Amino acid sequence: MARKTTLVRQVPTAIVTARPRQPATRSQRVSHRGLFLTREEMADIAAATISDRDQLLVRALAETGARVGEVLKLTPARLGQGYVVLPIEKRRQYEEKAVYLSRHSRLLHELICYAIEHSLRRDDRFWPMTRQHAHTIVTAAAAAAGVHRLKPERRDSVLIEARTPAWPHLFRHGAATAMLEDSDDDAVFVRDQLGPRNIRETLHYAALSVTKRREKAARLRIAPETWR
Repeated sequence: MARKTTLVRQVPTAIVTARPRQPATRSQRVSHRGLFLTREEMADIAAATISDRDQLLVRALAETGARVGEVLKLTPARLGQGYVVLPIEKRRQYEEKAVYLSRHSRLLHELICYAIEHSLRRDDRFWPMTRQHAHTIVTAAAAAAGVHRLKPERRDSVLIEARTPAWPHLFRHGAATAMLEDSDDDAVFVRDQLGPRNIRETLHYAALSVTKRREKAARLRIAPETWR
């Protein structure tokens, strides 16, 4: 006779050790809107930079939604009529993308003026620096502007959420969210702007603002009062 075995249900243990919650003071409160930046926060960070070069870097991150490594490769030769040409990272083969800017934006004009003022040649980079240096510039400006997020971080083998000044990749999330809102949720347009092949990656950024959600909710026809 076959021997019967007892099935024992294994209960997984918690990854994060429970810790007592304490109310944050006024100076410690952090926005919980998610891991992206609002338009106002991106503008505040740009205004808190210490030089024209650093401000252009922050504005380029905010208006293109590009990764910091892509923005750092920007040269005068990559400026077009209403757009910039940037390499696409995380691809097996080298690819480029054209990122179109708002017709109200003065970013292209200011980049051209900066190139002329500093005698940049066609293939000279606007920001000849490492990614770590660019990261430091952004986080320093974010700290000065008081823009922070709760970032998962491991300390002493315990996963916690640390209060951290906004970092460069949050501009990509913020730009994608703004592009979705301003383009009536055109995910294909945003995908082409940002560069990911899979549209699911674009939909990851589809977090609407409260104002936009109210506008869309006002157009819903799911209440009985609207059925007539």
